[in-house]
Order: sequence, then structure tokens, then C-alpha cells
Amino acid sequence: MSVTELSFVPLFIGPPEMLLLLGVLVLLVFGSKIPNIARSAGESFGQARNQKKQAEKELEGIEDEIEELREMRDQTIEDVTGKNKQQPTDVDSAIDESTSRTQTLNESSSGQAEEDGGGMDGGDLTGGETAGGSESVEKN
Repeated sequence: MSVTELSFVPLFIGPPEMLLLLGVLVLLVFGSKIPNIARSAGESFGQARNQKKQAEKELEGIEDEIEELREMRDQTIEDVTGKNKQQPTDVDSAIDESTSRTQTLNESSSGQAEEDGGGMDGGDLTGGETAGGSESVEKN
């Protein structure tokens, strides 16, 4: 083989040269359709971007709802644990209030008994007399 024979043989084209030739061929055959393909690709990317923004907004809304639910849960826990802590004091205050009401009722009922003329025997027990007789009791 001589040097002139090798220059005419197209077998010495490598992959980069083949890609370049393929690109030129695509431009020649589909040249008129490339603007439409690019426009469609741009619209598709725009729609994908809009859907991404909508998904992000929905996620933000869901995150806000989750945060509200967490705050409600924490408030409920505080209310429940706070009431449990206050229950003994509430019970104590209820007992104190009940005791004072009972004392008030006892005092008012004994006051009414005195106004009505004493106890069951009709005698006056406040003057130092006992129910059984007329003994006087000395106060210290």
C-alpha cells in the first residue's frame, strides 16, 4: 500500500469525528423542526418548574399545619399535666371550703336553735347550765 491509497480510505475516522458528522447530518435533515423541539422542551421545563413551586407551597402549608398541631399537642400536655399538678391544691382548697361551709352551717343552725328557745329540752345552755340540771360551769 502506498501513502496515496491510505488518504482516500475513510476507515480512519474516530468516534469524535463520527459524532460531529452525525450532528451535521441531524441539522441538515431536521433543521426546520429544531425550533419546535426547543420550544416544546422549554415549555416542558417551565411546567416542571411550576409544578415544583406548587409542590413546595403545599409542603409549606403542610409544615405549618404540622407546627400548629404540635403547638396544640404541647398546650394539651401542659393543660393536662398542669391540672394534675394543681389537683392536690384544688382538692385541699375544696376540703377547706367545705369545712368552712360546714362550720358556717353549724354556727347558723346553733344560732337558730338559740333563737327558737334552746335545744330539745327547751332550756338555755349558754348560761352555764347543763342539759341535766342547773349546775354552772366556770369558764377559764
